[in-house]
This record gives sequence, C-alpha cells and structure tokens, in this order.
Amino acid sequence: MKRPVDAVLKEHADGLLALPGVVGTAVGKRSGAPCIQVLVAKKTVALRRRIPADLEGYPVVILETGPLRAL
Repeated sequence: MKRPVDAVLKEHADGLLALPGVVGTAVGKRSGAPCIQVLVAKKTVALRRRIPADLEGYPVVILETGPLRAL
C-alpha cells in the first residue's frame, strides 16, 4: 500500500528544494489523482534530468512559476 502523498512530499521536499532553480513544492492533482508538484523558476533540460518522474508511485509534475517572492 502506498504512503499518503503528503508523507512522501514531506520526506522528499528538502532534497527537491536543494536543487538550484527549485522554488517550491506542493501536492496537486493530475488527471484527478494526487501528484507532487515541483515549482521551478525556469524549466531547463538540466532540471528535468535531476527531478524524478515519480516519487514512491506518485507522478511528479514540474511547473514553471518564475521566481517566488513574499508579499
């Protein structure tokens, strides 16, 4: 049985955020099923190679957001 997506993200968030260009992570939905979203300042080939396609059975979706700033 798969672990809850929140637990998977919590375990892997620090490693994802340590990648240069990654500005955030979140839980989202893809085709109605839970997924892990990785927010990046700019989608690059190098980042796509370093970010896994899935984590513990949950698909990883890369979203280009640009830089994030606190309001």
